[in-house]
Amino acid sequence: RDVNRGADATRDLATTVAFDVGPLVGRRTGIGMAVAALADALAVDGRVTVEPYVLSFRATLDAGVRRLPLPAALAHHTWSRVDRPRVDRWVRPATVVHGTNYVTPPPGRAACVISVHDASPWLAPRWGEAPNRTITRLVERRIKQGAWVHTLTNATAATLADILDTDRIRVAPIPPATVADASRDDLPVRLAGRPYVLCLGAEKRRKRLDAVIRGFVDAAQNDADIALVLAGAEGDGSSDVVQALDEVGQVRSRIYRLGPVTEAKRNALVTFARALCYVSHHEGEGLPVLEAQGLGIPVVIGDDSAVAETSGGAAISCDPADVSSIGGALRTAVNDEAKRAELKASGRQNAARFTPERFLDDMTDIYRQATNR
Repeated sequence: RDVNRGADATRDLATTVAFDVGPLVGRRTGIGMAVAALADALAVDGRVTVEPYVLSFRATLDAGVRRLPLPAALAHHTWSRVDRPRVDRWVRPATVVHGTNYVTPPPGRAACVISVHDASPWLAPRWGEAPNRTITRLVERRIKQGAWVHTLTNATAATLADILDTDRIRVAPIPPATVADASRDDLPVRLAGRPYVLCLGAEKRRKRLDAVIRGFVDAAQNDADIALVLAGAEGDGSSDVVQALDEVGQVRSRIYRLGPVTEAKRNALVTFARALCYVSHHEGEGLPVLEAQGLGIPVVIGDDSAVAETSGGAAISCDPADVSSIGGALRTAVNDEAKRAELKASGRQNAARFTPERFLDDMTDIYRQATNR
């Protein structure tokens, strides 16, 4: 990825951004897709000069990416307590240091912007997950030093304002990725020609995938063909997923737990889904919701305020703590043709609000505020 390919464009900001491209290395998570959207937008626009860096000893890097040769865990622990070593030891002087995934090196004299995608590092205990004390300390240290926070929804901004006690939080919603050239050949053979509900994301407790599985049993009783697909890496909710799968009886043969998938397979799974189910208790934005909406795929969401904000009212809501509520929402999304037609139209209209141009304008405005330009 050449994140400097817009460098010759006219710039209205005398701004150089030291930009963490670490989330672009290896298998892409949702955060990786979000950072890719920003990197691509900045590269094409050219209003700022981007100096990409990675905190890694081992990653294979593209040309122009600076390596911060530190073990990530040690660096995070150190930076949460002291301000050495500084990023300008390896990256030439920048006016802004942008930590795109919670972690920001000591910025030296540069302004500091931190992308805090959601509040889960602080709120994790609510769902029986372990909080990430190193990350929370590091973010809080930077806030005390004057950092600005970029987040993805107004709902998340309000939550973080209470947690971090700062008014330097700004919202820049990320546009959905363009799902292009998806092929049915990339679907698992068992799904060929079969309608399915898709759940995307790691198996974390707050995703409530165990409740989705049990709700699917209810929906499947009235539909002999519908399947449920879980696509995402294992996490602290995997044991709950396994237990739910063990309890569903004959319906188990219609539930496919795929684990992590390639980008091509992911694109195919989204494109050909009958519906998307995304009932997490807490998210920062909910990009899969926008991806599905942009393709005209009905979406079922939980009562999370950030995802509700993202969906723009163009989704079926349910209570993620109520299995019967999930089952009813899935039945509607799969079988109610009038509601499906309504959601296809309203979903596409909602997704169209989230454009790269809007995102880029919001982000460059954050950089401008951080540097008082």
